[in-house]
Amino acid sequence: MGDSENRPRIRAVEAIATVHEGKDVVVLRDPEGFATRPILLSERAAFLVAHMDGGHTLLDLQAAYTRRFGDILFAHDLEALVRTLDEASLLDGETFRARREDALRAYREADVRPQAHLSSYEADPETWGRWIDGFFDSAGEPETPPPVLPLRGLVVPHIDLRLGGPVYASGWKIAREDPPPSLVVVLGTCHAPLASLVAATTKDFDTPLGVVPADSEFLRSLDRTVGGLFDDELAHRSEHTIEFQALFVRALFPGADTKIAPILCGYSHLHFGPGAPPEARARIEAFDRALASAIAGRSDVLLVASADLSHVGPRYGDSAPPTAAERSVLEASDRALIESVVACDPNALTSRMRSTGDRTRVCGFAPIRSVLAALGGGTGTLLRYDQGTMGDDGSIVSYASIALSATEPRA
Repeated sequence: MGDSENRPRIRAVEAIATVHEGKDVVVLRDPEGFATRPILLSERAAFLVAHMDGGHTLLDLQAAYTRRFGDILFAHDLEALVRTLDEASLLDGETFRARREDALRAYREADVRPQAHLSSYEADPETWGRWIDGFFDSAGEPETPPPVLPLRGLVVPHIDLRLGGPVYASGWKIAREDPPPSLVVVLGTCHAPLASLVAATTKDFDTPLGVVPADSEFLRSLDRTVGGLFDDELAHRSEHTIEFQALFVRALFPGADTKIAPILCGYSHLHFGPGAPPEARARIEAFDRALASAIAGRSDVLLVASADLSHVGPRYGDSAPPTAAERSVLEASDRALIESVVACDPNALTSRMRSTGDRTRVCGFAPIRSVLAALGGGTGTLLRYDQGTMGDDGSIVSYASIALSATEPRA
């Protein structure tokens, strides 16, 4: 047995508590998409997996199990669990690394970045067209009308389109009122670990209405300044946050030569706190400066942050779903965060996140912050805020659409 099996290390996967056939279980889900299938764990198996950190041997795990439950865990049962996790590519070992290399090779050889989340929207062009028309019909009027000024940026959700479609549309309909941009720079949350903190891809994005071309020249120029921008390109393969915005770009600007610059962001507010590696913060700020320089003086560029807000409830680690009163408190907390976005102040946004300790698990901080930093000012308008229920356990995700406008009319 190799060291990766004798000292198993679980990868950075999502652990979702749920009920299956009347029993409490934990579902392991791989946000990077390498796992062959979700794995359901009993309470005891989940305890073992939580201790698979690469430092504990199988004997250590057996001893911990006995201390916790008072029962003997036979070696063959533990080895069977480890094999199951390894075969599913959930362990950081040779099986996973081989699968990742194969996936990277296939991704780089592909002509386009294929649609990876078709279960969330309609693949048929006509049906998808009706869907998106329905989103715009349901968008309603904005909470506050944006100023009659050129649109420079948007914050829009990346929640499941079936849940948040009208909120997406409330933002994108403002973009539709301006001249079509030549370039849409989409900064998306990366839900998987991202060692390089920011990662781009030059792949064109496929959609039901056709391909959205990537501006490879813009991205390669950005990489020459920042460096390492394509090191984690494979993260784009299964991440949905940019795919969902590409759908709107293609639908809204079908006759224009609009391109996208897809960039995933994988940093957090912790990178700006005490004890954070200084080189990580330096890289983030270098990226922000490079992006600001790349779009300086261009009125044909739209920056988009694909970002959700809070995540609360059992699905995200809380003991119970939020009550109606707690949802109201959550909205107040979200709106306090949104104030810093509307002020177009990335430092205020970072301070707000640090002061709250991100207790509501905001997953859009990085793309929002970098969009604000690259814009270097402006005026923001909250268009729409909403909360959506995820699954059957009452968990909540909040999200909003925000317009980020210039302070002066177009020349």
